[in-house]
Amino acid sequence: MKNGIIALAGIGLAAWLTVVSSSRAEAPNPCAGVMEETKKEYGDPASASPWEKTKGFTWEAVWLYPAKLKVTFASDASWEPCQRTIEYLHEDGSIRSYPQEPVGFRDFKWGASIGSIKGLLFVLKDTEGIKYYSRKNDSLKIGDAKLTSLNYGFWKGNLHSVVALFKGNKNWEMIRGSLSEKFGTGLVYNRGFSMSWRGEKTSIITLYNDVSNDGSLLIYSEKIQGEIDQEKKADLDKSIKRGAATGF
Repeated sequence: MKNGIIALAGIGLAAWLTVVSSSRAEAPNPCAGVMEETKKEYGDPASASPWEKTKGFTWEAVWLYPAKLKVTFASDASWEPCQRTIEYLHEDGSIRSYPQEPVGFRDFKWGASIGSIKGLLFVLKDTEGIKYYSRKNDSLKIGDAKLTSLNYGFWKGNLHSVVALFKGNKNWEMIRGSLSEKFGTGLVYNRGFSMSWRGEKTSIITLYNDVSNDGSLLIYSEKIQGEIDQEKKADLDKSIKRGAATGF
C-alpha cells in the first residue's frame, strides 16, 4: 500500500510539473516592460542573450553594454515581477562595486568602535546580537526627506549598519531618487517599491509599503555581515551535530 501511495504521488507531481512547465513556456515575458525602460535609460545593448530558461523555473536574459555594464533580467514565475540586476564590470569582466560606493555612513566608517561615536542611546538588540542605538541631536533628514528614526547597529561593539525609517510617498520618492542619483540604478523589484545595491564594502536596501506608507532604508557593511553569517552557520552546524548525536 505504501508503495502504491508513493507511486500515485509521483504521478501527481509529474503531471503538475508538466502543466506548470507548459504554462510557463507559453507565458509572455514578464520582463518586457522593464527591458523597454532599460533601453530608454541606457540605449540598446551591445549584445543580448535570448529570454530563456536557465534552471528550474528561472528564466533569464543578459544584456551587455560597451561601458562595462551588465544588466540581468530574471523571473522564476510569470505572475511575479521581473527582477533587474545592474552590475558594473572590470576590464576582465569581473564585477566591481556600484559608483561612489561608501565605506560607512556620513562621518562614521564601518567597524568604528561604539566608544568613538558620541551621544548614543540604546534602542534594542535583535536576534543576531546586533545592538541598535540612536544619536542625541542627530539629523533626521536625508536631503529634503524627513526620517522618523535613524539607528546605528553595532555587532560586538563595532559599527555594522544604519537603519532609517520614514513615512509617506513624498519622502520615499526623494530617498529612492537620491540613492539612484548618487549610486546609479540598482536592483528594482516588488513593483518598484524595493531597491537594492550590492557592493564590495557596502550594500543598501530601501523598501516602501504603499498601503501603510511606511518606508525603511538599510545600509550595512558587507565584511561584518559576512562575519555574522559565518558565525550563524558555525552555530547551526554545532546544533545539527548535537541533534544527530543525542536527539534520536
